Amino acid sequence: MALRFRETPDRIIVYFSDAKITDEDQIQETKQSLHEISQHAADLAKKLSIDLSGVQFMSSAMLGELVLINDFAKQNSLDLRLVNLSPELLEVFEITRLHRIFRLDDDGPDLWGASVPRPKPVGTDDGRMEPPKG
Repeated sequence: MALRFRETPDRIIVYFSDAKITDEDQIQETKQSLHEISQHAADLAKKLSIDLSGVQFMSSAMLGELVLINDFAKQNSLDLRLVNLSPELLEVFEITRLHRIFRLDDDGPDLWGASVPRPKPVGTDDGRMEPPKG
């Protein structure tokens, strides 16, 4: 799976485990997981943060899926933030002007919370969780 996530009392944090998101099957799996997690966050009135720290590149199809998630968030009053974009990915967001429609934040202590450990780096098995079924 291309996604991992953690829940805090007020937020769901999603992060990608792949540096490049280009494969169509991978995008479809990621799309479904993101939609399920977004719905779960909206149902629980939690904030949703998508941590892109491990992502260096994503296809235009995946960027389009993020736009759809952003639209869902707006329609459902879901506080969505994209956090920790790599310089390469931030450049793509700026060139495509996506930085104007998303809330882009740097990681901060309030994101992870004092009692929630930050996920292990990409390539480790610590903290793997499956998206909510529903």
